[in-house]
Amino acid sequence: MLDLPDQRALAFPDEPFSAYCRVCWQNVYCLWIDKEPHGGVCIFGAIKAQDCKQAMDWERFKGGIKKHLKEHHP
Repeated sequence: MLDLPDQRALAFPDEPFSAYCRVCWQNVYCLWIDKEPHGGVCIFGAIKAQDCKQAMDWERFKGGIKKHLKEHHP
């Protein structure tokens, strides 16, 4: 997997609180306001991105857009 440049949580721009889930790399902690770091764990408890409903729904959505563009805008 590629190393993505980390993004800070907007609530704590000067603290080392990542905005990303370390399972699916979605930006789910962008408004993190807890004083304790989340550690990048999946907010839905998934261990692998394939087990995360939100991550899979997002991938299906992106796939649908790509399919539509390919079919209608060759």
